[in-house]
Amino acid sequence: MKKRRFVLLLLFFALFLLPQRAHAESDVDRVIIVSIDSMNNDFLFNRYENPDFVHTPNIGALVRNGAAFTDAEAVMPTKTQVNHITMVSGSYAEKIGVPGNYVYDVNKTGLFFFEKYVYPWKRPGIIKADTIFQAMEREDPDYTSAVVAGKNFVGRPIWADIQVAPGYVTKTAERLGVKKFPEVQFFDAPDEWTMDNVLLVLEEADPDIMLVNLAFLDPVQHIFGHGSMESWAALSWVDHQLGRMLKYLTESGKLGGTLIVLTADHGQSNKWESVNVGRVLRTNGVRAEVVADGSFASIFLKDGGDLERAVGVLNDVEGVDGVWYGEGLDEIKIRTPYTGDIAISLRPPYEAYSRFKEPFIGVHGGLQQRFVPLVFFGPNVKRGAVMEKASLTDIVPTICEITGYPLPRDSQGWVLPVVDRSMRSTPEITYQLDDYRFYTVSYVSLIPFLLSILILIPASIVYRGYGHPWVDVTSDKVSNIVPYLLLATSVVLAMTSSFFSYIVNLYSVPGIQPDSYIVSMNYSVLGSFIVSMNVSLIIIWFAPLGVQVLLQKASRRKIRIRTIPLTIVILTISQLFYASIHMLLHVPYTVAFHVFMLFFFGGLGASYLFRISLIRRYVEVNRRNIILWTVVSGVLNGVFWFYLQMLMLFPNYLYEMGIVSII
Repeated sequence: MKKRRFVLLLLFFALFLLPQRAHAESDVDRVIIVSIDSMNNDFLFNRYENPDFVHTPNIGALVRNGAAFTDAEAVMPTKTQVNHITMVSGSYAEKIGVPGNYVYDVNKTGLFFFEKYVYPWKRPGIIKADTIFQAMEREDPDYTSAVVAGKNFVGRPIWADIQVAPGYVTKTAERLGVKKFPEVQFFDAPDEWTMDNVLLVLEEADPDIMLVNLAFLDPVQHIFGHGSMESWAALSWVDHQLGRMLKYLTESGKLGGTLIVLTADHGQSNKWESVNVGRVLRTNGVRAEVVADGSFASIFLKDGGDLERAVGVLNDVEGVDGVWYGEGLDEIKIRTPYTGDIAISLRPPYEAYSRFKEPFIGVHGGLQQRFVPLVFFGPNVKRGAVMEKASLTDIVPTICEITGYPLPRDSQGWVLPVVDRSMRSTPEITYQLDDYRFYTVSYVSLIPFLLSILILIPASIVYRGYGHPWVDVTSDKVSNIVPYLLLATSVVLAMTSSFFSYIVNLYSVPGIQPDSYIVSMNYSVLGSFIVSMNVSLIIIWFAPLGVQVLLQKASRRKIRIRTIPLTIVILTISQLFYASIHMLLHVPYTVAFHVFMLFFFGGLGASYLFRISLIRRYVEVNRRNIILWTVVSGVLNGVFWFYLQMLMLFPNYLYEMGIVSII
């Protein structure tokens, strides 16, 4: 009798629960997880600097009409790749398998320390966590999932039916019309590019679940610092992009069945002092490899017997606010094959010195950058509820509770108290789209532009005095190379201007002067590009002249060298024209890369065609061999420049084409 009652009770509860689950499934047609990279919780819930969400009206609309958590916590380490995987798996780093954006593999061999570094986004197989996308695929292959990210190490390693990242687009995404971002390796893709693709995927595929990574607030804070005017401008711009999505969902009639989860992967803090953890350990007799990334570091001891001494030393280091080792790694759930013997966190204003990364003003990775906002908005969600504590691991269990989607195997979070079955439809909200002014003229582009013209004019005048399309340089008239040198300088400046204008055009964000990107962060990177370009020009254009001059002196014979400076003028003019276009117009990113290549290689090709035409017109002796050598040298020159620019600016294009492999 008791057994029968128990069975009846089970059937009763099953019948009670089944309608609830089916009810939830019918109410939610799609889930969109929006991650605003590096958005601290004090950006939103700040009554002094963002009262009544004045800078973020669209996010404010979600908060007022949904359920919000003011102090949600990211998992350790507070790095982008780990926490985005957490958002779709509900897992901590121990289940994900990697403790950062890049990791150190002690089992790899190599002469140099950097040969042991591994990039999980290029080797997704080392990421072990089961995600909600995979769980849904196992339950029903007809489910459609998508990741649209402004960072490669979000869009690449997280499997989905549709994957979009700046340097990686799956075939399924290409068929929808998605194109790669013209990647320049200085910043993540702008939020405008990301949102364009989000709207395209929503329109063409309408996936059941999608992760969106709006990435550009992160590099802005790294460059200018947390709380800077530039960071507020970037946040306002990302809110505008969110408004575009709300506008589409409203006008298409899809908002009513859409569950939106808005959060961030981590916050940022400002730093002005670096701690060289490796040097501190060496000074105290501990040999170790320190893998530092912002305010977090993994320490791999050369001798396990040094563990106690190393821990003692680290506990006394100024700025260290967390030391974990052995079983202590389980406290923050960070034990992985790549974690090291010891993990440490540093509090603001400190960061761990790294010989692997550029210095930043804003940093993250440690305990103090954990706190982010978390907002649920949509069907079956409470309205106007504001709470405090939550974890990014709770996102997936809560989504599954609301929608009926299957829970991933590795989920370690809890269902948050946001569910309200009486709220069957999404509340109506008002999105806000403001007009923004783009800045396209940059003094960093304008200065080399004007200098190039300033040098080009006298160089052309001097050259015309020779009365021929070539200039003869002999051992007793080496000074005749002056117009050639002037024109070569002019073309370098023209190329500098075109390159800077290209950067400004791609990364322009309303409210942020475009020069500030270049001046504040990447002058060293851009400077190295310009230096290498100058060296390359010297090798390509001047080395043959130098060799011939040396031969003249060695043989003590008078050898005449003919240079054709006018060929350089064509390339100079093409680059100046290209820079002018960028300074006057906002060229769409979809064509910017192709226009960049067209003008450079078009100008280079035109210069060689002009050289061949001069040879055909003026050379009579050995003409065929000279033309053949000119064609060969032109092809080699073009290939060299292609690789130089692609390797420095667009390496992931080469990686995806299989032309070159990247570690």
